[in-house]
Formats: sequence, C-alpha cells, structure tokens
Amino acid sequence: MAEKITLAYRLFNMRRWAGASWAKAAAWALGLVWRNARNDRRARLDHRAEVERAARQRL
Repeated sequence: MAEKITLAYRLFNMRRWAGASWAKAAAWALGLVWRNARNDRRARLDHRAEVERAARQRL
C-alpha cells in the first residue's frame, strides 16, 4: 500500500512540474495508480484461471 501512495505522490509531482493544476495532477496520478492496480489484479485472476484449467486437464 505504501508503494502505491509513493507512486501516486511521485506521479503527482511530475505532473505538477509539467505545469498542470493541483486538481488535474492529482486526478491524473490517482487514475494511473488505480488502473495499474486493476490490471495487476486482472493478471493474477487470469493466471489463477489458467492454473485451475491446467489442473482440471491433468485429472
């Protein structure tokens, strides 16, 4: 969890440095972290389904 907060903070600062407003920088950074977390979860679920499918084929 701490690494996601740190990532959001660093992305926020990068966007602010580029000239974005506080609100736009925060929304952008949190959106990227949120999408990344969703994709990570989806990848784990896909892997789990693949492992379960392979186990069923072995039976």
